[in-house]
Amino acid sequence: MTKRLGDYRRKRDFGATPEPVAPRTVAREKNAQALRFVVQLHHARHRHFDFRLEWGGTLRSWAVPKGPSRDPELKRLAIEVEDHPLDYATFEGDIPKGHYGAGHVDIWEEGTWQPEGSAEAGLRKGHLDFVLHGARLRGRWTLIRTRMTGKKQQWLLLKDNDVFVERDDVADDTPLSQWLVEHCEDSAKPRRAKQSRSRKTALSNGKKGRGKTAMPEWFGLQLAKLHEHAPQGADWLHEVKYDGYRLLALRDGKGVRLLSRNQLDWTARLPHVLDALRSIDCDQCALDGELVVFDSQGHTRFDLLQQQFSRKTADETRLVVFDLLWRDGDDLREQSLRQRKQSLAQLIGKAGGKSASALQAADYLQGDGPLAFRKACGAGLEGIISKAMDAPYRDGRTDAWRKCKCVDSDEFVILGYNRGKGAREALGALLLGEPGEGGAWRYVGRVGTGFDDATLRDLKRKLKTRKHAPKLDNPPGARQLRGAKPVWVAPTLIAEIEHRGRTGDKLLRQASFKGLRPDKDIEDLMPQTGSKSRSKSATPAASKNARAGSRKRSSKSARSDIVLTHPDRVLIDKPRVTKQELADFYRHIAEHLLPGLIDRPLATVRCPEGIGKECFFQKHAMAGMPASLRVVELRNKRGGREGHLYVEDIEGVLGLVQMNVIEIHPWGSTVDDIDHPDRLVFDLDPASGVHWADVIAGARAVRDRLDAVGLQGFLRTTGGKGLHVVVPLNPRPDWGTAKAFAQALARTLAAEAPDKYLSVATKSKRRGRIFIDYLRNARGATAVASYCVRARRGAGVATPLRWEELSRLRSGAQYTIGNIPARLKRMKADPWVGIDTLKQSLPKVRKGSVKR
Repeated sequence: MTKRLGDYRRKRDFGATPEPVAPRTVAREKNAQALRFVVQLHHARHRHFDFRLEWGGTLRSWAVPKGPSRDPELKRLAIEVEDHPLDYATFEGDIPKGHYGAGHVDIWEEGTWQPEGSAEAGLRKGHLDFVLHGARLRGRWTLIRTRMTGKKQQWLLLKDNDVFVERDDVADDTPLSQWLVEHCEDSAKPRRAKQSRSRKTALSNGKKGRGKTAMPEWFGLQLAKLHEHAPQGADWLHEVKYDGYRLLALRDGKGVRLLSRNQLDWTARLPHVLDALRSIDCDQCALDGELVVFDSQGHTRFDLLQQQFSRKTADETRLVVFDLLWRDGDDLREQSLRQRKQSLAQLIGKAGGKSASALQAADYLQGDGPLAFRKACGAGLEGIISKAMDAPYRDGRTDAWRKCKCVDSDEFVILGYNRGKGAREALGALLLGEPGEGGAWRYVGRVGTGFDDATLRDLKRKLKTRKHAPKLDNPPGARQLRGAKPVWVAPTLIAEIEHRGRTGDKLLRQASFKGLRPDKDIEDLMPQTGSKSRSKSATPAASKNARAGSRKRSSKSARSDIVLTHPDRVLIDKPRVTKQELADFYRHIAEHLLPGLIDRPLATVRCPEGIGKECFFQKHAMAGMPASLRVVELRNKRGGREGHLYVEDIEGVLGLVQMNVIEIHPWGSTVDDIDHPDRLVFDLDPASGVHWADVIAGARAVRDRLDAVGLQGFLRTTGGKGLHVVVPLNPRPDWGTAKAFAQALARTLAAEAPDKYLSVATKSKRRGRIFIDYLRNARGATAVASYCVRARRGAGVATPLRWEELSRLRSGAQYTIGNIPARLKRMKADPWVGIDTLKQSLPKVRKGSVKR
C-alpha cells in the first residue's frame, strides 16, 4: 500500500500545496460501507477531468481530457495516473504555480460506486464494469484498457445503454455545487446532501456515544414489495401506507439532518421537526419515517404536503416514525422488528417541548392482514404496509415488507407535454413514460387533470424542452396525442400519478396528477421484482422484459455472498460435478440462465446425496432455506394458499444449489401474472428405440404445425432424450385456453401420423413412438429451464438452438456442463433473440384440432 501512494508523495511538496498528505500506511476498513467515487475538474495547463474510484484504501485515478459522457457513442480517453489518498475526494482549491498539477480544482461530481464482479480482477485484466450512483453520473459504465506500455496506461471510459443515457452529452465546466443549485430551481427544492467524507465517521462527541461504535452518515433504507393480498398470522403487523416523503432522521447531539431516500437534504425546511427530534432521549439515533401532512379527516395527502413546501417553512408537516435503526452506539438493524418497535415507542413517547407534536410513532395493527387492508380501503386510505415482526432491517426491497394498494398510484417520468386552450394554452397535458428496453422509454399516456394554476406555472418553469423526442419503444400516434403536436422535454422530472388501471394498449386509464417527486430517482421507476409488478395493472410482459433485461446486464460477472456447506459433495458422478462446481457453472452463465428463470414459480430436483441416492421434486418453501430465495403464496386446488419458491437473481439460484438442487423447472407464467402463461412448451419425449432422426423430424413437424397457424416456435435441447419447442405468447391467454391449444396440436399430429406420435402419456402405448407432451402447459406444470443442468449421468444441459442447427444435432444431451462454456464463448448472437418481444397470440381451437 505504501508503494501505491509513493508516486503521489514524490511529486508534491506538502509544505506548499494544499493537497492532502498521503499516509505512509493505509489501513483497510472492515465492514466498509459504499465505495466512493469523485470526478474533479482540473484547470491545469490543459483542462481535464480526474475520475477517481475508491479501491483498496486509495483512489484509483484516471485523467479524462474531455470528461465523462453519458452518450454510449462517445468513447472517452482515460489515462491512468498515480493513486491518490482517500482524503483527496474532498479536495477543492488552488495548487500553486510551479508545483505539480498547478491550477484550480473543483469537485464536478461525487457519489458511490459498485463493481460488477471482482474489481481487483477487472483492474488487473483491463476491463472493469461498474455502476455509479451520483447526481450527474448514474447507471452502468465500463473502463477498458487499450494500451499497457509505458507508465501512462490508456483506457476508454464508456457509458452503457440504460435509462441514464443522454445523447450528445458533453461535460461542461459547472462545478457540482453550482450544478446542484441550478437543478434545484427554487428555494423549495432541497440541496443534495454531501456524500460521506469517510465511509464510517464518528459523529458524536457526547458522553453517551463516546467509546461506542461510530454511527454511519447514511443507512440504506428497507423498501416494500407490492403484493395483491396482505399476509395473515400473528407474526405480521400492518401500518397505514402514508402519502408523503420517506425521510431518514439522523441525530448527533444537538445536530440533526433530514435526508430523503435519494439523499436530498430537507433539514433547513423543517425547523419544527428538528426541535422535536432534539427533545427525544438520545445522543445519537437514526429514525426511519415518512414526512406527511394530515387533512381534517386524518388522512395524509401528498398535494397538501407539496403546498407546504411552496412556503418558506413547512411547519404543518409531521414526521411519522416507523423504525429505529441506531441508538447511542448500538446498531439495531439486526434486532427483530418487534424489538425495534418497543425501543421506538419508549423513545418517541418521551418527546417533549412545543414541537413534540411534529413527531409521532406510526400506529399499527397486529394479525389479520386482509381485515386491516379492507378497513384501510374502506376508510379511503392508500393502502397498508405489512411487516414481518421477527425480521431484521435490511437495505433494499425485501419480502419482509409488503405493500397492498387500495388505489393504483405510481411514479412516471415526464417526457413532454401538449399545449392546451384558453387558460391552459401553455400546458394542456403531460406526456408520461416508464423505463423500456435498451435504454428507451415506454409511452404510457397523458395526464391533464389534477393541476391548479400554481402547479401549472411551476411545471412550465421546470420543464426543459428539447428538439428531439426521447428514444421510445412505442412512439404515440396522433390519436393517442389527440391531434396535438407534442413538446418534448428532458426526462428528468418524476410525477406521481393516480390512475384506474390501463387500457388494452397499455396506456393509463383516468390518470390524475398528484405532484412531482423530487425525492425519487429514475432508478426508482425500475419495475419491482417479487410478487407484483409496478402496479396491479402494469403490462406483465413489459415488466418481465424490463426485469430480465436489467438482470441480464447486471449478471455479466455475477458475484455471490452465498457460502456453500459441503462444497466438495459430488452431485453427479460421470462426469464428476461437485456442489461447488455446479454453483460456479451457474454463476458463470448467469446472464444466459436468468432471463427465462427469474420471477417464475419453480419446481426443483433436489439430490441431497447426489444422483446416486434419492432425488425428489420440491416446489414449496421450507424452514431454514437460504435468505436469497423468495416465496410467493399461490392458491391450490383445495382453495387454500401455499408458498412457492422463486428467485430474483443469481443469489437465488446459488441458494438453490446450497439446498443441493440440480435441476430447476420454471412455470410458464410469472409471479406478476400467475394465471396467464407467456409461453408454451411442447416436449418431444421419445420412447426407447426411437431413432434420433425421427425426433428431429418430430420437432420440425411441431414447428410446421405452428407456422401454419401463424406462430413462431423456438428450439431447445432438453439435456436428456428429447427436444422442446417453446412458443412465446403476447398477449397472454389464460391457462385453460393455453392447455386446450397445446392438447389440440398434439392430437392433430397424432391423428396425422399415428405410427410416429401419440398425445397420451400411457407408457404401454408409446412403443416406437414419440409422446408430444402438452401437459406441461397447465397451471402448476413446469419444464426444465434453458441452460439448466440435468440430474443424470452425462450432466446434459438444456440448450437453446437455432433451427438451422437441428440437422447437425446428435442428441438431446449433446451439450453438457463441460462444453456449454465454449459454445457460449463462440456464439455471436442469442439463438432465441426476440423471444421476449415477439407479439403473437393463440388461434382458435375447433373440435380438438388446431384451426388453420
